[in-house]
Amino acid sequence: MKSPRCASWRSQFDSQFGRPENRASVLSMSVKRILLVDDDTSVLNILTRALTSYELTIAHDGAEALALANGTPLDLVITDYLMPAMTGDELIARMRERRPDLKCLVLTGHGDLLDRESPTWWNGVAHLSKPFRIQALRETVDKLLAA
Repeated sequence: MKSPRCASWRSQFDSQFGRPENRASVLSMSVKRILLVDDDTSVLNILTRALTSYELTIAHDGAEALALANGTPLDLVITDYLMPAMTGDELIARMRERRPDLKCLVLTGHGDLLDRESPTWWNGVAHLSKPFRIQALRETVDKLLAA
């Protein structure tokens, strides 16, 4: 599924950070590992370009994410909320059965709907509404990984 918002994100990304080889990377002593989960390939591409300082693993749905996470050390999961077959909150719940302290960030284009249907679900979950600013994404990821 291709999102029309991605063209805007790409333009914003390039204007803020330039080409990957020209961007300054902030690296910690060890590279953090992040699992990216989204059924929209365009969003995955944006996330991959935005998070070049990290070791990234990509999954296109919840089942693939669970399979990839099995036995793989992870520092953070970034997942879309609304995906076919398994929502982001279902994925997080299943992953936290094995790793209760796993840090997660939920991305959603349906924040207003979720606020109405499950307002308390957001209380303990870091989240960003799509479209988000690339800088906001990077700052949120940095804060989650520093905690």
